[in-house]
Amino acid sequence: MISVKNAMAQTNLNNQNAERIETVAEENDKVEDFSELEEQLIYYKENPLDINTATSEELRLSGIFNELQIQALQIHIARFGKLIRLEELQSIDGFEFSFIVKILSSIRISNPLYDQRLNPNELLTQGKSQLTFSFHRIVDQQSGYSTNTSSSSSLYLGDPNQYKFKYRFLAGRYLSAGITAEKDAGEQFFEGAQKKGFDFYSFHLFIRPGKIVKVVAIGDYQVQCGQGLVAWSGLAFGKSSDVINIKKQGSGLKPYTSFNEFSYLRGVAFTIEKNNISFDSWISIRKLDANISNVDSLIDYNEISSIGSSGLHRNKYEIADQNSITQKVLGSHLQWRKNSIKLELTNEYAKHSSVLVKGNEPYQVFNNSGLHNSNTGIAYTWQFKNFNFFGETAMDQSGNFATINGLLASLDSKVSLSLAQRSYDKSYSSINANPFREGTKAQNEKGFYTGLQFLPSRVFKVGFYYDSFKFPWLRYQADAPTNGYDWLCQATYTPVRNTELYFRIKVQNKLADNSLHSFIIDHQVENIKTSIRFNARYKIGTSFVFLSRVEWLQFQSGNLNIEHGILFLQEVQYKPMGKPISLILSYQMFNTDNYDTRIYAYEQDFPGSSSIPASYYIGSRVYAMVRYHLNRNIDAWIRYGKTFYDNRTNIGSGGDEIQGNHKSDIKIQLRYSF
Repeated sequence: MISVKNAMAQTNLNNQNAERIETVAEENDKVEDFSELEEQLIYYKENPLDINTATSEELRLSGIFNELQIQALQIHIARFGKLIRLEELQSIDGFEFSFIVKILSSIRISNPLYDQRLNPNELLTQGKSQLTFSFHRIVDQQSGYSTNTSSSSSLYLGDPNQYKFKYRFLAGRYLSAGITAEKDAGEQFFEGAQKKGFDFYSFHLFIRPGKIVKVVAIGDYQVQCGQGLVAWSGLAFGKSSDVINIKKQGSGLKPYTSFNEFSYLRGVAFTIEKNNISFDSWISIRKLDANISNVDSLIDYNEISSIGSSGLHRNKYEIADQNSITQKVLGSHLQWRKNSIKLELTNEYAKHSSVLVKGNEPYQVFNNSGLHNSNTGIAYTWQFKNFNFFGETAMDQSGNFATINGLLASLDSKVSLSLAQRSYDKSYSSINANPFREGTKAQNEKGFYTGLQFLPSRVFKVGFYYDSFKFPWLRYQADAPTNGYDWLCQATYTPVRNTELYFRIKVQNKLADNSLHSFIIDHQVENIKTSIRFNARYKIGTSFVFLSRVEWLQFQSGNLNIEHGILFLQEVQYKPMGKPISLILSYQMFNTDNYDTRIYAYEQDFPGSSSIPASYYIGSRVYAMVRYHLNRNIDAWIRYGKTFYDNRTNIGSGGDEIQGNHKSDIKIQLRYSF
């Protein structure tokens, strides 16, 4: 039996979420804040989860395991007793070698250093504080900061520096308290519209008091219930190369520590639990950015044409929309669990201070509108032998339904299956829904997902999924009901303990408007995108880890010419044993015909941060990051990146436009732990 513990000590393959992040970027085509996910990974690296004593709920909330792995682990412990060595994981169904290598830094089987349910008198002595300050700046001159810009709407009123500040105090899982603050590039700082300094402030106090009152949350928090049809704030991953992990693991209430200025609730919340029943309740009152207009001075309220989620307040128009409406949310979540059955009832009511109106386009006919919105959902989970059934059905205030139902099954020790059926009415509306889906909203979609995972040997893993979907009503850039499909197949090979290679092919076919015509109603054409990737991560010696990747992409819309893109990536991580310094160097070359053939590649960044740039046109990119561990309390990072374009004379648009063929940025972070 190979010593997996030693393997993890000698290599760093803890990047299981990188592919998920790349998938989110590809599908959403926008910059997301993944600091919530990064912080969760950091927490479990610094506070490894004791898998011998963790409950099934604690295993789910960690986000480390899927449902089938949790079931297999607990059956193994029930039959053979607690694990004595981590090497025993290799004998458990669903724990393939490559997965074990990735998670070993986040789990343990030893006794805790101290009880995570601390006595209140021990909070100050046993707790840990962490203070972090970050700086980020685009080095090149952008048009938004130039007084010579031809458009006043593109003029940014602040400087190009981004500042982030975070303080967090943790006492095991008993107490979390913290403050975060952020100023984005282009926003003012202690002047103009931001006389209080940072543009965004967040505070949270999260306490786990005792046996009956499980959670008290004050300030900013998130709610994640059921399968996300009613209440799910924050990140929620969907399709990825982890083809079995499609079931959402709702955490109920959780503290909010991210810099995202939209995906949270602000107010008070609590959880109480007695025997096999738990109850969550929350109330939130917060300001939101929105574009509003006063259609009639005799009417007591204004109309909302759109609600902003970017959190950017750089020019006079963005500032005019800042905190322009108030949102009130009241919700509850009742959960009953007995043996292998869990039932959940979730209710949420939301009201805005102005009326949300539908747009004028045909595809917006069924969009949410009005002053308020309410939703009720019933979710279930049933474990029957090797089969895990799950789902949720929800209804909004107008009687529109949304439902998702799925199955996870361990067919034998080498084969796992996942199925999910979804149907979301074209008029269904929920302000905090975030379920498994293909579209941008939990609305106007039907689909069926099938995933299969094979483990032909200890060193091989093959994952495959096929998802078919249709949109019964119109969508943006689709003037008729449409359908489509996508599928992915990935083979992962781990020949030795320090090496992981995978080959992936992904195909997506979606109907959309014909871009060659500008008729009032366009006919639909197939948009087919095919990508092929080979990725290798391997270690040489005791200090070097290498990542090599080549990815090829092809895109065709209707009968137009086929477009191509290709990317080559090489990354080197240097971390000498016993030394306070570590270094990451990365270089990539890309050649794509246009933006439609862009390719995303995850980049290493500071703890609690992420970088996932899109590469398109012809050029290259390089970045370097250095970490220096000054002493037991202080860590410092510096990161510099630069992108060169061979066929561009300007980069970006609007206030972000750069005159020239290169773009560079610098980041600095200091962290003090005490």
